[in-house]
Amino acid sequence: MHTRFQELLLECEKTASEAEAKLSCTALWRILIQHVSIALLELIVHNRRERKGDSAFNQIQVSEILQPSDGTTCRLIGELLSIYENECQPKSSAEFYKVCPDRSLPCWTLLEKGQRHNAESLLIAMAARRNDDILGHGLPSAINIAAEVSAIKYLFEIFNRSGLIPSEDSNGGMVLVTSIGTKYTLKLLRLHDGHLSIYRRIKRLSTLKCQVDAQIEIGLGQKRKEQYTAEFSLENNIVGQGIKRYGQESISGWCPWILVPDRETSSFTGRENEFGEFLDWLEDSDSRACMIYGDGGIGKTTFVLEALHRLLDGAVESAYKPEIITFFTAKRTRWGIHGLQVINSSVPGLDELSYDILMALEGRGLQKEWYIRSGKELIEKLATYLQTEYGVNRKDHLIILDNTETLASNPEDVERLSRELRVLSQKLGRLVVTSRRREKLEARQIEMPPLSEDESVYLLRTRAADLGIDSITQTGTPRLKRIAKSCGRKPLILEVLVQAVKSSSTGSINDAQARVVRMQREELGEFLYSDAWERVNPEMQYLLLLMTRISEVHDQASLNLCCDEVGLTTIEANDALEESKGIARIDTYGKSIQIVFSGQFMDFTKNRQIKLDEVNVPEQKTVDKISRKYSQFLKNTTTQVADRIQRAFRHPYAKAAYTAYIEERYTECEELYKQALTEDPDNAWLHNRYAYLLMTKFSKYNEAYGVSKTAIRLCKDDPDIWFNHGMIERKLGRMNDAFTSISKAESLGKPSHLCHLQKCFAALSASPIQLPIAKAELRRAEEGRPSNDPYWNKVEDEIIYARQWLARASLRERPR
Repeated sequence: MHTRFQELLLECEKTASEAEAKLSCTALWRILIQHVSIALLELIVHNRRERKGDSAFNQIQVSEILQPSDGTTCRLIGELLSIYENECQPKSSAEFYKVCPDRSLPCWTLLEKGQRHNAESLLIAMAARRNDDILGHGLPSAINIAAEVSAIKYLFEIFNRSGLIPSEDSNGGMVLVTSIGTKYTLKLLRLHDGHLSIYRRIKRLSTLKCQVDAQIEIGLGQKRKEQYTAEFSLENNIVGQGIKRYGQESISGWCPWILVPDRETSSFTGRENEFGEFLDWLEDSDSRACMIYGDGGIGKTTFVLEALHRLLDGAVESAYKPEIITFFTAKRTRWGIHGLQVINSSVPGLDELSYDILMALEGRGLQKEWYIRSGKELIEKLATYLQTEYGVNRKDHLIILDNTETLASNPEDVERLSRELRVLSQKLGRLVVTSRRREKLEARQIEMPPLSEDESVYLLRTRAADLGIDSITQTGTPRLKRIAKSCGRKPLILEVLVQAVKSSSTGSINDAQARVVRMQREELGEFLYSDAWERVNPEMQYLLLLMTRISEVHDQASLNLCCDEVGLTTIEANDALEESKGIARIDTYGKSIQIVFSGQFMDFTKNRQIKLDEVNVPEQKTVDKISRKYSQFLKNTTTQVADRIQRAFRHPYAKAAYTAYIEERYTECEELYKQALTEDPDNAWLHNRYAYLLMTKFSKYNEAYGVSKTAIRLCKDDPDIWFNHGMIERKLGRMNDAFTSISKAESLGKPSHLCHLQKCFAALSASPIQLPIAKAELRRAEEGRPSNDPYWNKVEDEIIYARQWLARASLRERPR
């Protein structure tokens, strides 16, 4: 139907005569509303009969459908939508009642003053206009073809998004997708050699058959009549319900209402540190949000569900006992042994969460007053309703938002999502958010790293024992560790590997590994990175493609060269990489950084190009040019990073800690640092690196401060140790102490412009904030930058960030 309807719309817009165009609009309007009403009727009846009950036509005005008029058809659409939502497809009427934010559409001129700008009002207005006009029961009215065409286009799009516009199948039938995902072919209306129709009457012939009197369009100016038999019963037989409901659990006197899926695995492994952090957050009932972030396939959803079920099973104790627990997922795809599968083709939104909560509590579809609100207004209305009707306040409601990276696909959407998440956490409940990126939300941050080697081996053996796979259970630990490493120690890929061995006729691990590698190259990249790829703008895509063509590993200099070529700042590049976990690992060594792209992302970008200014990029000549410039830079530049690393990591335990840090095994890295310091307690540089880990990866500022003091006691004349100490003091809000330490670093040779920049940040972090001092230090940093600074671009980005921070702080300080 889609293609033919659009062809007719185009024909209508090209009609020279206004009178002919008005007749064409009427024809299109009638085709649209009849197809939507019949689609709703047949889907409802089909659903009721599938559920094998009675009253297939309960609450349906069948006589008004059998011999239609425009006004009754429009009214019936609203009534049928309500039934369809209650019985078949929850939230199916949301688009119909939602208020459109775009008030520039010509169709809104058809509305009376005070009418809402939504599809419901437009449907009513179009029906009234038709009845009051000469084509109905009135006199001629002013012609507004642009507005009527706009109305038809808007309503077509709304009904299409609601799943009520049929598509053509290979046999020429018109197909809809049911609430359970199966295809249903319309019986009462059909395509006629590619042409659409309206019906004038439907007549019962027998228990199982109807006669349809139809008119077939042959272009908008011609028609032919046709009569055909449809195998559709007008007999009554069934009714049903299709709405998720909260269940109630009883745990030692605690009886919460829960809407939570089952565990995703019975073989959960590891994550004890993350469990500890999560439970610690739960106990802090004043904390509004918890952010669990990490790479795709790392096990964020599995972790949250495991934590919830341990809480509900009484396996862990918590003083926090919410009255309602709601789990809402925005996941759209799943990757497994059968490859990439789409599990939700619709574009999710946070409004869906509010709809789900209310329908699951009340067990019925929503009234239209809920759908005409969205965003903050909808959240606030629901919060008030829960408080008034159920006595549930924000702290009594635990909400889990899963896979929020799919809720925003561009920077504007990310900002909107951040605002809505803040409102949710302020009004509706305590939030647990899982995402592949760090959402812009004030929250407790819990990073989900890859499993450790031992945890990976344990998972492989446990799953193999569950499935009776001897080839894995009998394999030695060293080989299983290598296998786990090849899978990135990600639970998802480890599980797929086990399933691949199980489904192999030979039970060969080698064959299964080869199969998983092929699957990773073919589809895993799309699962892991397609959403992140869609979020970044074309210039950032160009930068990432250019960098991955040049090398898997980049330092500050090569990043600068690539950014200069594309026309982006390094801070923009860093932000994109930090937000999209799994694309690359970013390590910092003093004032130098190292970026290591993941092998899976390298596969994802391999041979990929985009069109920018009509040119396919990156071009090979550009890759070669950047490579030459970087080689020349290496010849002219020296660095002391390697020397500092050699001094700090001279003991085997320290070297193992360094490796664990590089591989993002931060918890294991912390334990190795402790062992290394036991064996090498007088190594000031080792203490300094350990303090840096505690500060940057665990936010353990007080502990980091103590370790850093030890480093200073052991070595009082190293500028980097004093500089790091000042950064920790800045994080603790000790501006004066930070100034003293940073000044000491400057006196020992640390570049003065870097010291002034850190002092600026220290003044901004003070409580209360010290704006005049921050501005003065920023000015000194800008004035003191040497023109030959090899890290000019990085410092420039930090200065820009400081300016932005200052601007925001200045606005807050202004008297109101």
